[in-house]
Amino acid sequence: MEDNQHKKLIRVDMHVHTKYSRDSSNDLDDILSAVNSGKLDKIFITDHNTIKGAVKLSRQFPQKILVGEEVNTDCGEIILYFVREEIPSGLDLIETIKIAREQNCLISVPHPLDRFRSSAIGPDNLNRILNLIDGIEIFNSRCLWAGDNARALTIAQKNKLLFTAGSDAHVRREIGRAGIICEDFYDTPSLKLSLINASYFGILSHPAIHLYSTVIKAKKDIT
Repeated sequence: MEDNQHKKLIRVDMHVHTKYSRDSSNDLDDILSAVNSGKLDKIFITDHNTIKGAVKLSRQFPQKILVGEEVNTDCGEIILYFVREEIPSGLDLIETIKIAREQNCLISVPHPLDRFRSSAIGPDNLNRILNLIDGIEIFNSRCLWAGDNARALTIAQKNKLLFTAGSDAHVRREIGRAGIICEDFYDTPSLKLSLINASYFGILSHPAIHLYSTVIKAKKDIT
């Protein structure tokens, strides 16, 4: 295998939200500022149940902004990369995975064992789809309990699944707090290859950050 030290490695936050998510305040300009700061090379926009913001930015900056979607199924959330057509929320978990496969998405599970998050699919549902997914998010900056990330990492290693990681940023200051360091990629097959030897970085956000999302959601509901 060729020595990775001679290849250019990039930093990618694989889990970022924009104002197109009900609980996020990130303007599209905030995303561009983060990726142009030099701290990150690429960002996957993974809004809740929509790809509108991701598609809008990706068309302008296709090398830096990539289209993902965090989809809420009947059992909790999965996260998809290189989404071509928006996948609706609320479908059966297995059916959602099937639709994602038809689009040739890379399929991962965000914060799967987060004990404080109702959107986490939990250990039972995770176990029944281990042979249907590509990876597990092994570091999410918004996990309140560090051990829940550690448990996700252990399961990914045991089942030889790819690692994904991200800040789960809902406000600007969170962008880039976690992600993957890997070789460059441009589609699902090359992303899979780059994740095989990827490493990850991450810092947990302060627990109070969740209050910001609650306030943002309330303000949007009012307006």
